[in-house]
Amino acid sequence: MNMRLFSILILLFAAIPVWADPIADGNKCWDEKNYQCMVDSYREALTSRQYDQKDYATIQYRMGFGYNKLKRAEDALKSLREAIRSNPTYGAANWELAYAFFQANMFDSAGFQYRKAAAFYNTDAKNQRTIYYWEAYSWFKGKKYANSITAGKQSYMLDSSDYATVGLLGDACYNNYQYANAHYYYTRGIQISPNQNDGPKMAVLYFWRGKSSYNLYKYADAMRDFEKVLTLDPKYRNATREIAFTYDRLKSWKDAINFYSKSIALFNDDNASMSELFYARAVAYYNVKDYSKSLMDCDSTIRRQPQYFSAYHQKAKIYSEQKKYKEALDILQRRIEADASISGNSFAHFDRGEIFMILKDTSKAFESFKLSIAANSYLGDPRIALADIYFSRKQYLDAITNYQKGLDDFSFLTDSTTESTIYTRKGLSNYFLGYRYTASADFKSALQYDKKNKMATRYLGELNYVDKNYTAAEDYFTRAIELYKSEKDSLVNMYNYRGMARTANKKYTPALEDYNEALKLKPKDYGTLYRAGQLEFELKNYTDALATFNKMLPLIKPDNKNDLALTYYCRGRCYFELNKKAEAKSDFAKALELVPTYAEAKQWLEKN
Repeated sequence: MNMRLFSILILLFAAIPVWADPIADGNKCWDEKNYQCMVDSYREALTSRQYDQKDYATIQYRMGFGYNKLKRAEDALKSLREAIRSNPTYGAANWELAYAFFQANMFDSAGFQYRKAAAFYNTDAKNQRTIYYWEAYSWFKGKKYANSITAGKQSYMLDSSDYATVGLLGDACYNNYQYANAHYYYTRGIQISPNQNDGPKMAVLYFWRGKSSYNLYKYADAMRDFEKVLTLDPKYRNATREIAFTYDRLKSWKDAINFYSKSIALFNDDNASMSELFYARAVAYYNVKDYSKSLMDCDSTIRRQPQYFSAYHQKAKIYSEQKKYKEALDILQRRIEADASISGNSFAHFDRGEIFMILKDTSKAFESFKLSIAANSYLGDPRIALADIYFSRKQYLDAITNYQKGLDDFSFLTDSTTESTIYTRKGLSNYFLGYRYTASADFKSALQYDKKNKMATRYLGELNYVDKNYTAAEDYFTRAIELYKSEKDSLVNMYNYRGMARTANKKYTPALEDYNEALKLKPKDYGTLYRAGQLEFELKNYTDALATFNKMLPLIKPDNKNDLALTYYCRGRCYFELNKKAEAKSDFAKALELVPTYAEAKQWLEKN
């Protein structure tokens, strides 16, 4: 051996005291909670292999614990995984690994690992409750609120008096839109809070319980909690703002304006909140018809946040209310120019289209609605508006296409009456194109949204009549009679239609009653008189039929030879049955004189 190398090795070994024990040093540092010293000593022991294999898992666990304390999550993960690899049933290592994931902001992994760790503590309720809490907190941090609630409830079942768990459950339920459950847990938190004499801390619980009530539409309860917040912490400015919003929901506009004004003074360091508050106050001013102040607040909103697009629409709404349509169109054009997103402009184009409709400029409205659809093809409002224009132009196929696309749009929220009207117009489009089956389905959909839809009811009667479903037709016309009872002209038609359905079903007496009801409303209606006369003849009420046909003759214009001939023929038949042969012969002759090709009149004249 090279003597120089040998001498160097001797010196190296001499530098390490023979009594050095890194495990003992590590244990001492562990007891003293000197974590940097501890991980350095244990790492030296591992490097120099100065440890007992049976202690390996414990060493790795302690190093992982220390790394967590030193905020070195990546190193902690390595050590703790090694500890578990060495001893898979090491409960403390599984628990600490979950915390390492949490430290590394790997919240899903933390949640799963806490769940795994909890299984090692089935006989230790106190520690298991803590683990479930941290599992819930991990899911909460990862915005997996449903999972957070599940874990939080398991912690709560083990100890319902733990304030941290109760508060976390309230927050998780609130963020998961379970406002009733959130209200319950915030109430429980108020009851068990260790901070009963700490106003600001109690204010937080009352505030979020108030928010839960607000989202449950329990505005009176919300108001009480928000007011309580201000008694506990007068500087809690969010409560002042929420009081304004609550008055707004209660439509107490003047009170809302008052608290919006107070809130604006409190949020002058928060541009986004200021914009929101100015806009909300603008709407409140609009609702009390103070349009000048509403416009000023809209301008304040836009000045602070040029892309607060609702303010542009609010200004347009005010200008439209004032019939300043040019100004309304201009502000919407400004909104379009301020919005870089094409889809966002869809609403502005739609609103411009609505204004053009007010101005009866259908062509420009049509173009605006098309631009709105081009910007966002899934928006229902412009689809329906465009369909209405197509419908008015009798372009029924285009109307149907756009009505259907509008109805398919899930963001197109409307009231049931409007939905019913849309289906009715779609049904009429199909009806006018001769698509009876599809039209019938549309009218039935219309009635599902509004059972009192007169037009849908009436056309379902007509469709069933055409399809010879006379009983169904009679049923729909019976409903229509009730729906049209305040509209005289339409009611006449409904009685006639039901009479026709009953006639086709050979219900002659009820049918005649319908025609007589129609004649009470419109005594000189030629069509109704003719149908009544026919039924009176069919029922062998010849005298009544004769009187009815006599009423018809003065109603017919002299140049209407066909109707005159028909009426003379019918009256002649009545005379014939009443054995007034001369009168019958005279009427048959008059009918033939008016219409020489009238075969039936000729036949009965010859019989006479």
